[in-house]
Amino acid sequence: MFWDFKQSGKNACINYPTVIAAMRLYHITGEASYLEKSKKIYHWAHENLFQESTGRVADHKVGDDPPGFEDYTYNQGTAIGAAVMLYKETGKQSYLDDAILAANYTKNEMSNEEGILPAEGDWNEQGVLKAIFVRYMDMLIEKAEQEQYLPWLQKNANTAWKNRDRSRTLMFRDYDVPCLPGEIQSYEASSGVAFMQLIPSISN
Repeated sequence: MFWDFKQSGKNACINYPTVIAAMRLYHITGEASYLEKSKKIYHWAHENLFQESTGRVADHKVGDDPPGFEDYTYNQGTAIGAAVMLYKETGKQSYLDDAILAANYTKNEMSNEEGILPAEGDWNEQGVLKAIFVRYMDMLIEKAEQEQYLPWLQKNANTAWKNRDRSRTLMFRDYDVPCLPGEIQSYEASSGVAFMQLIPSISN
């Protein structure tokens, strides 16, 4: 799937969510063509955007150029979600292996020394990236029984909640610092809420 109508490149944030959408359509309609499209697009993304040695997901690929590696929790998360959905449907272990690799990369390489996920960006849209990531991590934990990630995600949730603006009960995209005073953009506050909805054992 191309990034735009000019066909200027292909991005992780288009192709992995397309796999997820096609899998949902397959489950709704039962049409095998959606499953086949999911597999085909996932295969391309795996070959062109996924670093098998680490689980790192490239942001984009333009023509014959090497993949453009930029770390985003959104891309890691949708790659995990796509892999888990295909694993659950097919039982193919390689899909689960991909999901675990991507989760491990995010935990071990993208988080800080305390295991806290990155703040990512300085504008509203980027504040939602971790909300998308945790949705598919929850799928990996629940659907694929990979509960080893729960303590790490709980620590992120608890840290975001601990550093909330207590007067407004708002959390910030940077979980590791107290929520900033003044205006907080909607997406910046959303990922902490997503953690609280999906991950159990949030401290007060």
